[in-house]
Amino acid sequence: MKRIGVLGFGVVGKSVLRFIKAYEHELSNRLCGASVALAVNVWDKKNLTEQEYALLSEYHAQHMPRVDIALFIDMHDFVVASPGFDLSLYADQGHKLLNELDLFVPFFSKPTIGITGTLGKTSTTKLLTNMLNHVAINDYALHFLEGGNVGTAMLDLVAQQQEVDGAVLELSSWQLEHSQSFAPDIAIWTNFFPNHLDRHETMSAYAQAKYNLLRFQNAAQHAIIADQVLCDYDARALLVDLQSRACVVTVQAREVIMPTLLWQSCDVVDVHKGYVRFSRIQNQQVVEETLLVELVTLPQSTFVQNWLFVLAALKIFGVDWQVVKKELSAGAVKGVEHRLEWCAAVSGVDFYNDSKSTVIQSTQAAVEKLAGTGRPLLVIVGGLGKGADRSPLEKMLQEMTNVKKSYCFGPACAEFASCQRFASLEQVLDQVFVDMAPGDVVLFSPSGSSYDLFENYEHRGRVFKDLVQRKANAVHSSQ
Repeated sequence: MKRIGVLGFGVVGKSVLRFIKAYEHELSNRLCGASVALAVNVWDKKNLTEQEYALLSEYHAQHMPRVDIALFIDMHDFVVASPGFDLSLYADQGHKLLNELDLFVPFFSKPTIGITGTLGKTSTTKLLTNMLNHVAINDYALHFLEGGNVGTAMLDLVAQQQEVDGAVLELSSWQLEHSQSFAPDIAIWTNFFPNHLDRHETMSAYAQAKYNLLRFQNAAQHAIIADQVLCDYDARALLVDLQSRACVVTVQAREVIMPTLLWQSCDVVDVHKGYVRFSRIQNQQVVEETLLVELVTLPQSTFVQNWLFVLAALKIFGVDWQVVKKELSAGAVKGVEHRLEWCAAVSGVDFYNDSKSTVIQSTQAAVEKLAGTGRPLLVIVGGLGKGADRSPLEKMLQEMTNVKKSYCFGPACAEFASCQRFASLEQVLDQVFVDMAPGDVVLFSPSGSSYDLFENYEHRGRVFKDLVQRKANAVHSSQ
């Protein structure tokens, strides 16, 4: 018998337990070279619910919360950790550690698209999955599932693969940092900005974790990369060794970025005279050029950059392009919840929920997009900065003429000295409803992680929308 320890019993931990028990025979052969029984134990500092204990009982697994993590790892032959655990602290036990992605690879046989980046990966994942499920290849309608950080837990996808044509995986640097084999058919790297430096410590280590999405690809596979990533020294140094065919995405014209390309042969998706354009480059010469869609057909509530990644992936995947145009014209694909999501209009004021914003660049992009309307903005920031410098955002909020007022809530408010500061989000909204006037726009875009006061960014976004709705109902009832 071999013992497998599972660190963390959230979404990932539960999927690991189900996976081990469903594929015990094949997994034990892969791990041990023979079919042996696998005993599973779980470590989680939280108090488990009755349902969670019932799940453990169903799979004959045990919860071991009183053992410290180092001893828990030492007690087991193999260990699978949820992404939130920093395994660098246990490097001497590295031979025991199993990566979630490396478990997934030999068991999932359908096409995969992997998406990572500091910003935009959730939006791109959801938009791409939605589009794939609206289009076809040779009149065959596709069915893809989203997984990883969003949607279905990655290892739960294995049991569902016979019902789908592939998977789109959103992957964080934490999931990728110890990957040793995952090579998606299409990899998408949306951008690269300072983030999670409290975990990775250096931009070089953060870049290496992100690059692991592309690292094991072969020449028949594709890597879609933002031009911004190419401009970063730490990322560029890694991309020199890329084996897959690169496709560079840019909102600039192709001609502007040509000198920055690392490869003599690659693809480029850019914006050209009101169109999204696809170009194929061989030996530094453009050999093919196609206008994919008009910019005006893309949903206005979403970011153009995210759509360029989506359209690049669809082009590479070989879907029927007339169907793509038809679906875009019909408005079949909408925006993403918690990302620049319009959620209410109260007394002539529009409220936007951008809780997905967990870094300053995301908030800056949201502010710039809404500032384009010319309307006054009331901006709410907060959350935990995760070791990143948020002073450029504060400066932007001070200097941008469209920003009428800015607010901060939560324990990290000291990072925003110029904002009006509050302990809670509810207190912020009390003040917003005093300050706002018809024609204003309220943007809730924290720029930090949600774990100071909330379970996750979805919980934070729902709380914001609920508070706005309650305030709106009170306004309407008093009129």
